[in-house]
Amino acid sequence: MSDTVYVVVFSTRHGDEVNVYESEQLAKTELASAVRTFWEEVAERAGTTTPPEDDDEALALYFENHHEDSYAIVEKTIIRGD
Repeated sequence: MSDTVYVVVFSTRHGDEVNVYESEQLAKTELASAVRTFWEEVAERAGTTTPPEDDDEALALYFENHHEDSYAIVEKTIIRGD
C-alpha cells in the first residue's frame, strides 16, 4: 500500500521550515497563509499592502518580490508494509 504526500520546504533568512500535507492544494493554501503573515516585507515592491486572496496569486507575487525567500513543493510516495 502507498500514499502520496506533499512536502513543502519554505526557506527564509531565519531558516527552513518543512511541512507535510495530504494534498498539493492544502500545501499551497498553508504556504500562502504563511507568506501573508510576512506580506509587509514585500508590500511596497508588490505594489499592494493587501495580499491577494487567491493562493496561487499570493505565492507568485510574494516570491517575485522577496528574492531571499524560496519554496519547493515536492510530491512523495510513502510505501507502507503490511
